[in-house]
Amino acid sequence: MPPITMPVHDRLTSLDIIEMNNSEEFFGIFNEASKYVPEMRLISASPCTKTEYKTLAKTENSPAVFRESNKGIKQGSPSVEARPVVLKFLDASWSLDQKVALECEWGQKAAIALCAASAMESALQKIAIQTWYGTQADSTGFTGLATLLPHRNSPMVVNAGGTTANAASSVFAIRTELQGVQYAWGQNGRINTGPIKEAEQWDDNFH
Repeated sequence: MPPITMPVHDRLTSLDIIEMNNSEEFFGIFNEASKYVPEMRLISASPCTKTEYKTLAKTENSPAVFRESNKGIKQGSPSVEARPVVLKFLDASWSLDQKVALECEWGQKAAIALCAASAMESALQKIAIQTWYGTQADSTGFTGLATLLPHRNSPMVVNAGGTTANAASSVFAIRTELQGVQYAWGQNGRINTGPIKEAEQWDDNFH
């Protein structure tokens, strides 16, 4: 079950702006980089104000047995354990050369909006991939279901043998609810792009 990789495009360039200027604003943008992200709509989520917390997991039920009259049984209790959870910070920041933005015939705000919307879409896609493949996809991200499933190597799991990256070679069936699979959203569940800031950036071409 190979993880899906995402292409990297550093920033909007003059060549990108030329492509925009050679098109008609009336038709908008045909988004060929868009991917359906059903995880954001289907999987339950809980807002969190902390970045580290513990969940309580019941690992074993108390025993239940049939007994005869006047004969006792060996009683027990459920087994539980506290498991630490650490939220991960996802950075989808972007940069746009002011000169490039000013070259856009659709307007500077249109170039900025394109970058901001693209960053948000990329972030949601990143979360979706990480949900299933976890650290197999990005070692600095959160643990995914491929690692959390305790019985993934048992005879009850059928491995289709998919080895091709960026291909739909895996099928997951999950139960999403409070006691099932759910997202823990930091910052009390808020997702925002933050303010647009102007800043000087230096690279090897400037001395």
